[in-house]
Amino acid sequence: MIQYYQFKNRAISKFVSIFKRNNNVLIYGPQRSFTNFFHQYLERNFFVNIKKGTAFKNLDYYKHNPKPNLDKKTFSNSVIFILYKDLDLWIKSLERNPMDFFEINKLFNHNISNIKEVEKIKQYHKNFYNFWIEKKKFFPGIEFVDYQEMLDDNSIYSFTKYIKSKYKYLSYKKIYIPKKVRFSDNFNKKNYKNFNKGDSSLSKQIQSLIKRQI
Repeated sequence: MIQYYQFKNRAISKFVSIFKRNNNVLIYGPQRSFTNFFHQYLERNFFVNIKKGTAFKNLDYYKHNPKPNLDKKTFSNSVIFILYKDLDLWIKSLERNPMDFFEINKLFNHNISNIKEVEKIKQYHKNFYNFWIEKKKFFPGIEFVDYQEMLDDNSIYSFTKYIKSKYKYLSYKKIYIPKKVRFSDNFNKKNYKNFNKGDSSLSKQIQSLIKRQI
């Protein structure tokens, strides 16, 4: 059921989008890559028009779509946030709770049925982010976000300052940091804080694309 703050923020955001370019937002990431947290964070702090889809409707706007077919207009008038989680940490998250990953991936012509298919999972993870790395070469409105930027309040404050400065989003004065996340009953940042950042070539590529200049 939609909450009052969601109804109010969405109505204001759609009105703002009439006058403000780049007020449309899309979020993409594999299952278990903090997409629900990030969506809630954006919706509680900024008046942005978050475009959404599902596995059965508006598939190209579906946050877990590994290869959405977006037109040039969407790329030019939207900011696209790509949420990155290191491979080893992502696999551990799938082990704890895969959600619907092992069903949904098959909609996109993958055939991963369980956590034991490690090589297939590794390839899925690599392909998911390589798709956006290639798109980033042509469309500057793609922002990669590392999970570690969302682990503590100071990091979130810095990230908030960055996107407010860069995209001039209309926002609330006080920053709201979600403590509970819709559809993620077991959400707990302690599961991630002691995990070291990966040093794979993919991880290094992602980090090179994350430039937070305020």
